[in-house]
Amino acid sequence: TGTGIETISLTAGDGTLLPGDLYESTSVERVPGVLLIAPNRSAWGDLPLQLAGQGYTVLSMDHRDGAPLGDAITMLQGIANAPTVDPSRIAVIAAEDAADLALVACAGDMLCDVLALISPMEAEGVGFLTSYLPRPLLIAAAGDDASYAIASQLVQSAPNQIEWMPIPGSGRGASLATLDPGLATALIELVRRVE
Repeated sequence: TGTGIETISLTAGDGTLLPGDLYESTSVERVPGVLLIAPNRSAWGDLPLQLAGQGYTVLSMDHRDGAPLGDAITMLQGIANAPTVDPSRIAVIAAEDAADLALVACAGDMLCDVLALISPMEAEGVGFLTSYLPRPLLIAAAGDDASYAIASQLVQSAPNQIEWMPIPGSGRGASLATLDPGLATALIELVRRVE
């Protein structure tokens, strides 16, 4: 199956256009959807193509500075409404500040079936875990990055339910998926759980 990449924009609640890339499955059947959110969507490297190559429809979005929660909800609805996506099978992978918003959005929305948080930045996320769990959750952070302490705190609050991937070094965010091939593999494995 081939993949067409289309640059799209979604309209946020405040009217801001949110840019992204849609990697649409060419399957005739509806497939799982994967939403990637990071401050700069190019930081994912070839992860969107790897996921699309597995037969998923992927929406990779830029996260704007100081984004409201509504942005994450708009993006979640965007992937769920893509014509090739089965809205009952959605994975969300988010990095840095976007990870914090994605956790809150997914805690309040059953559209999220699996979630990965890479370099989460806010400890307040702990309060939303009970609403999200027991759905699959993977958290990753680099050992020498400030986000590691936050990630550890999240994991410790539900250690039996959260998959934890400490990454060596001081990288942060979406680029960890290109720096650490093991993380990219773990993310693809996580997404498979929505099938």
